[in-house]
Amino acid sequence: MNQDDFDMDLERRLRSIGRAAPEAPSTLDDVAREVILRGRSRTAARFDGRIRPHALRGLAGLAAVLAVVALVGGLLRTSTSPAAQQWTPRPDAGSGEWTAIEWHDVSSGFAGMNASRPLWTALGEVLPIHWSHGYALVGDQARWWLSQDGLDWRLATNIPQDAWVASVGGQLLVLNGLPGTGAWLTTDGEKLTPVAVPFDLGRVSGVVSGKPGLVVTTSPAADPSQPEPAGPTTVYVTRDGVGWIRAVLPSDLAQARGVSVRAFIDGFMATGEIEDPNGSSERTSQSGGGPTLTWRYSEYAWYSPDGLTWSKYDPQGYSLPPFGWAMMVDGRLGATNGDIHSTDGGQSWSKDTNAPPSPQSPNGRAQMVSDGNRILYAVDGGGRFYLSEGDGHWTLLNEGGDVGNLPSDGEMLIEPKGILWISGNKVYFGEGLSGVEPKGSIGPPVSPSPDPNATPTSTPAIEATPAATGP
Repeated sequence: MNQDDFDMDLERRLRSIGRAAPEAPSTLDDVAREVILRGRSRTAARFDGRIRPHALRGLAGLAAVLAVVALVGGLLRTSTSPAAQQWTPRPDAGSGEWTAIEWHDVSSGFAGMNASRPLWTALGEVLPIHWSHGYALVGDQARWWLSQDGLDWRLATNIPQDAWVASVGGQLLVLNGLPGTGAWLTTDGEKLTPVAVPFDLGRVSGVVSGKPGLVVTTSPAADPSQPEPAGPTTVYVTRDGVGWIRAVLPSDLAQARGVSVRAFIDGFMATGEIEDPNGSSERTSQSGGGPTLTWRYSEYAWYSPDGLTWSKYDPQGYSLPPFGWAMMVDGRLGATNGDIHSTDGGQSWSKDTNAPPSPQSPNGRAQMVSDGNRILYAVDGGGRFYLSEGDGHWTLLNEGGDVGNLPSDGEMLIEPKGILWISGNKVYFGEGLSGVEPKGSIGPPVSPSPDPNATPTSTPAIEATPAATGP
């Protein structure tokens, strides 16, 4: 048998497997979706923010069921449309800030990355990491994938499954707390160089990249018989993944429980719970028929410009819950949540001058993402896309393309040249255009079909044509 005969035979065998592969029942898909969506938030940090692969551990059984579908899709690498194979970025996309988006189907570049409904698209904090060699992203079964352009992805076979990954100093830092594993730096996503870390990898509770460097938090395991969350938390900071400094925390942050750190404007923000007999929040638990235990607490926020020096954050003028401040996203000119903004590093806040209309549509949630320069706000399940640089001014982007409609439950990711919109095993790329009209047209979002080959039923997600907006 020569090489050509072998390839033809292999292809026939794989296609036969693909036709016979069992499909996961839709009820299983619905259950998994419900579990994942419970804690999903309306905004997310920039694309080099925190990744939580450990959130997928409870779905290991589902991942095993979906693995067959993902494997066959990855081996055959079939495209869902001719446009997905032929489309390339426009050479005349213009220069300057985006004024329009042109949508195209790029599902073929993601073949094998996502199963019938990829788990990573439903986790609000799973975002692509931008580093010197492109992008890294966690996919189905908590496996890591790499891309140079954000459109074509390959499996990172050497990065351990379920590892924490973040960018630092132009490299990727890989942390894995499972037995027999460790910490590594990599410049290409393939060759891993071991590095020493001053903390217990099994106790890592968060990893986040920001402008000053990278912060790792650790905390003891939570006691399931107690109502309070895990804590206290320790904070470690590195600029290069090699040298580490343990932050000296103020007394209130040092005793806080359930601490979470995010990138915030030019530094970092931490939120957590402090025991407070007069607090307005409480949590109870009862174990083994014993007495009911109560954890009464107050929530606080802290800011740090470098990850090492922390102080309580409570700006004057606007009152938001601590987690509300942490969900701000920042652009080139300031930070915003789609309602208020700050252009002085978070010292003061003002009302956005032309904030997008409050999203009320039941057809899809609102999302906000940032790359640190531009901020994209999607409302009505992808019915409208607004752009800002964080100064309180928003522009409604014109849209076009060759895909007909976007599915209304997509997950939005931002890249330097456009937006990814991901739903099930369909992936769309909205190329950002500046002063250039998009080719083609696009209708209102449609309800996604559970069968990728079925014709979706249109469900308009735009109730009325929005008023013209802009700076």
